Amino acid sequence: MAISDIGAAIVEKAKKEAAKHDSASFARYVHEIEPAAHHKLICSICDSVLYDLIERRKPRRVMILAPPGSAKSTYVTHNFASFALGKIPSGYNIGVGTHTDDFSKDWSRRVRNTVTSERFQEVFPDVI
Repeated sequence: MAISDIGAAIVEKAKKEAAKHDSASFARYVHEIEPAAHHKLICSICDSVLYDLIERRKPRRVMILAPPGSAKSTYVTHNFASFALGKIPSGYNIGVGTHTDDFSKDWSRRVRNTVTSERFQEVFPDVI
């Protein structure tokens, strides 16, 4: 095995390990997208809500208000919901509101497909 192959394997393992701990790293590894600065802020807010729920047992509600096209649905409805399903103990529910039934069904399908994907299972093998 070449040194470059070993380096690439180490980087891949580090990305997979980081994906277990925060939703921005999860987006990088599972969805293979690089969050911009405002996406990292959205992910950080969502991560703090999840932390409060799991560690402090204090559920919170948050509204993310941003212009159309700023990837709110991608990072909250898809990425964070998938990440949270890997992190939360069983017995919790995740609720996400959308403006139409079709929009809700589309995003829920994306979350289902993510949770059943190989990359998700590499990060959270005990889910499903």
